[in-house]
Amino acid sequence: DTWQAARALMGFVHGQFKYESNATSVHTHMRDVLRERRGVCQDFAHVLIGLCRALKIPALYASGYLATEAASATHAWVEVLIPGIGWRAMDPTNNRQTDETYVKIAVGRDYADVAPIKGVIYSTGQSQELAVAVDVVRLSPSLTAMTSADASSGSDCGSVSARFRRALKRAPGPRRGARARRGPGP
Repeated sequence: DTWQAARALMGFVHGQFKYESNATSVHTHMRDVLRERRGVCQDFAHVLIGLCRALKIPALYASGYLATEAASATHAWVEVLIPGIGWRAMDPTNNRQTDETYVKIAVGRDYADVAPIKGVIYSTGQSQELAVAVDVVRLSPSLTAMTSADASSGSDCGSVSARFRRALKRAPGPRRGARARRGPGP
């Protein structure tokens, strides 16, 4: 079936390619990744997407954060369309299905669709530096249930968002923070 085929492809990518920090950049051509059989999470995602599409399995590139104690960079994974079920996410870099520790920021056809920074900067020529910080806050079970119920009932997104912000302000417990840098990573 489609899900088992996608999982087999994910296992193949994970087994045949070596994760190596800074081995590639967003400008590295896919032929170089395939020849060297090493790269970063965005490369693993692109290879899996290509394999899925070759087998006529619709696949998308997902970008966000993997919430760990040492979350320090963006992460990339893949979503595949399973007939009769919908989109399911999988992480070829870690050879696993995604879970609540994955924070999705954007989804598109490939990295170019979801690049964290796009646009034009008008400046006086002075150097600019971008710093990004991400706080990951574990939601209480009641808050998670509330947002899930709102989403499945087709509630207006604005009202869900307002209720979410109010509930988040009331969420108990200390905030756990994670610093993040721009660019791909594990």
